[in-house]
Amino acid sequence: MCALRSSQYRVFCERGAKRAIVRGRGLRYVAGMSTPESKQAAARADNEIDALVGAAPRRAPPTPEQLAKAERAGRSFKILMVVGMVLTFIGLIVGFTAMFIDADSAAVMFIGIIPVGFLMTFGGLTGWVLAGGR
Repeated sequence: MCALRSSQYRVFCERGAKRAIVRGRGLRYVAGMSTPESKQAAARADNEIDALVGAAPRRAPPTPEQLAKAERAGRSFKILMVVGMVLTFIGLIVGFTAMFIDADSAAVMFIGIIPVGFLMTFGGLTGWVLAGGR
């Protein structure tokens, strides 16, 4: 197997297979696949290209159990996001109202809830997106 790399293209060839793969800027050109040996060489070259480029290994499709688990996780993250938004909203409305009517202890308590609600909202949104966002 021989390989030639430059900044713009890569050429991979197998001796005796009369086949070369040229990759450059997302393009791929394959020439000379006429014999079974050259097809086997092509498969080996494809595996080597994937290894050099860093392609992720192919995975099996998700099972129904995995899909159900992701759906439950997404639902719990949605609930966490809604609870966080409600806490933030209640903290803002009640806290500032208490501050304007000079109830300082209640104002401090309810304004202190706002960061907790915001973190819950942010955590729920992040988890929901990572769980699939459905």
